[in-house]
Amino acid sequence: MLIRKGVILLFFDLPTLTREDKAEYRKFRKFILENGYMYMQNSAYVKLLKYNETYKKEVRKLNAVLPKRGIINTLNLTLKEFQKMDYIVGSGLDMKLFSDDLIEI
Repeated sequence: MLIRKGVILLFFDLPTLTREDKAEYRKFRKFILENGYMYMQNSAYVKLLKYNETYKKEVRKLNAVLPKRGIINTLNLTLKEFQKMDYIVGSGLDMKLFSDDLIEI
């Protein structure tokens, strides 16, 4: 059976003014890196998913480790939509990591 792949884009802006803020920032960032998110640019990360069915699961996992303050946004895209992203300046992720639109389960 073939399932279409997708991605979750994660954007966050967390305060780092106090020790507690910094600790929560480090804890959140460590969690997303340990859970397969790849760094795109400051406070923007991406993770490859089996499309749709796992997006809601990912959001639930993120909700379990939310810092007390700040802004966190997610965006669910198909892999084809993600591959259309243009880099205006600089180089981005190695798109070879996101080359196949389908996954066999």
